[in-house]
Amino acid sequence: DLGSVSRNTVPRAVFPNTLPDLSKACHSIPSLLPVNTKKYIPTNSVLNIGRVLKPGGKFLPSVPSFWPEKICWMLSTDYQNMPGGHVRIFKKNQVISEITNHGFKYEKSDRFHGLHSAYWWLRCIFWKTQESNWLIRQYKKFLEYQILQNPSWLQKIETIMNPIFGKSIAFYFKKNNDFS
Repeated sequence: DLGSVSRNTVPRAVFPNTLPDLSKACHSIPSLLPVNTKKYIPTNSVLNIGRVLKPGGKFLPSVPSFWPEKICWMLSTDYQNMPGGHVRIFKKNQVISEITNHGFKYEKSDRFHGLHSAYWWLRCIFWKTQESNWLIRQYKKFLEYQILQNPSWLQKIETIMNPIFGKSIAFYFKKNNDFS
């Protein structure tokens, strides 16, 4: 349970809502896997992440994908202003540049949740009635089926959709050994 990580414990992964005090964790953590990093961790924290990672350690941030998120913002200002929602839209190269400029080597990225974009677009279109909207309820049941049952036929469809429709993008960075 990362929520109970103590100051003396060195976690393998850290999530944004359970970020422990890392003030004494210099160069000791093998990897960090924050979820929707750029929403929760300000730019200047990338340096702090580099400080706590071991040399060669992995930093695996994820952010909303640019164009699926941009469509959500175009469809609904309520979506943009939702408490706890995504506060910025990022372009892939912007994220790569920002993090590599802070002592990390970009390795690769993957888009995921390709089936989820259409669900959020529907929610944005029918924002005021989304709770009672039949189409949204059916799509939600479909996504719940996909998440809980994970049938191979849907895995294949999502794999095809992810590069274009993936709602999120995960980045894989490695801390440079000469990080100071």
